[in-house]
Amino acid sequence: MRWSSAWTSREVRGVLLLGDAAGFVDVAGLKGIHHAMKSGIEAARAIFRALKAKDESEDALSSYDAAMHKSPTMQVLRERRGMRLAFKSGFVLGGMKASLLTLTKGAFPGGQREIEADADEPRRVTAPEPVAPDGKLSFSKVDGVFRSGNKTRDDVPLHLLVGKDVPPDVADLYAALCPAGVYERRGDALVVNAPNCVDCKATDVLGPRWTPREGGSGPRYQRM
Repeated sequence: MRWSSAWTSREVRGVLLLGDAAGFVDVAGLKGIHHAMKSGIEAARAIFRALKAKDESEDALSSYDAAMHKSPTMQVLRERRGMRLAFKSGFVLGGMKASLLTLTKGAFPGGQREIEADADEPRRVTAPEPVAPDGKLSFSKVDGVFRSGNKTRDDVPLHLLVGKDVPPDVADLYAALCPAGVYERRGDALVVNAPNCVDCKATDVLGPRWTPREGGSGPRYQRM
């Protein structure tokens, strides 16, 4: 079905969007789980009614739209609208826009907001500046892994699911994201150093999937 003409122009039969996929995230409050749960509850109710009626049309599932529009979730998100887009102007200017959005409960600047696809925004790629850890306030990735109390044996079974034939530029991305040196690019290939993993799941959303590791292994963080 179509969640809202303001969010998508496509109509897909028998489909509901909920949680993050429907944008139920309070950016300013850094919250979203309870909104996602609410959308899941209302979606389940709408789907149950549609199944009983043996009807998957948009009209049969429209009760989901109606329930969410009447819910406290929509009231909160309406007051937070535009908050994420504000910071596309940078931290300082974005912070000023976010403050005005907060004061006006989302009304600033008014009118329809144009949204560009993230992929269409120009980006400049520069080589990272080399960093020499001083061993006091900053440490190398290997030292960081040691300090985490990692007890993983070197021949631990791989718990990170990586696709085949990872492109070199993607391998560089994984290596840059990982704080523990788990991913390395050697030549044009991606090498996975599973024993280094400190379970941060930094790349879990973008590619390599984290799965439960071998029992008894992993970091031993102190004071947590």
